[in-house]
Amino acid sequence: MGKIIFLLTFLISFSGFGQNQIDSKGRKQGPWSKTYPKSKVYEYKGQFKDNKPVGTFTYFYPSTKVKAIIKHDENSTRSVAYFYHENGNLMSAGIYRDMKKDSVWMNFLPSGRLSTTESFKNDLLRGKKTIYFVPEDVNDKSRFVSGTFNYENGKLKGEAVEYFDLEEKLAGINGASVLLVEDNPVGALLAATLLRREGCAVEPAASGHEAVDAMKRARYDLVFMDMRMPGMDGPSAARAVRARGDRTPIVALTANAFAE
Repeated sequence: MGKIIFLLTFLISFSGFGQNQIDSKGRKQGPWSKTYPKSKVYEYKGQFKDNKPVGTFTYFYPSTKVKAIIKHDENSTRSVAYFYHENGNLMSAGIYRDMKKDSVWMNFLPSGRLSTTESFKNDLLRGKKTIYFVPEDVNDKSRFVSGTFNYENGKLKGEAVEYFDLEEKLAGINGASVLLVEDNPVGALLAATLLRREGCAVEPAASGHEAVDAMKRARYDLVFMDMRMPGMDGPSAARAVRARGDRTPIVALTANAFAE
């Protein structure tokens, strides 16, 4: 009886009810899934053929929300990918070849608004990257280009084109109290140096959350806000500030806005 139970257990474990099969050559075959450590929540579900992912793979956040959907072409190395914010809005979309980015990729803010477009070849930036500025008013669906960059083999080629006038930003702000919101330490140091050279009193903030907290504690004449930051980005922080009725002027910055 014990042998029968052992055999049944072995067969069930081996078959996995058709899941996570490896053939005699060590290749993954058929439906596969994986859960997060010490959890029953799936990290991904998909299917393999001769160790190659085929069809649709779905990835999940620990919250069970869909994190990504990647559709693999069975007859080529092409895969179409869609990544999602945990709130369900699209984060980015593009094409992989041999699991390397190989197309124009579109990136979106958690609000669902288009943030950037980037052209990749063999997993390296190649061609134009465009950054969009999105108005802080969620009901305003307009957007405009705040900067364009050209890349070749992952390196910046030529001059970046910024659509903000630095001289116009700094004109007439001598002696102003400025909150500088920039997550890049090098960029923050350079920007603060330039602002102080113009006679400004500068307080730094390294994130959108820090900026919102700082503006609760103190009043500023002007805020320079980086648009793209991890966690709470610039537009989200600006909306949070405006929601409290604070009308302090907020100027959007891009990565190279303070380049000399």
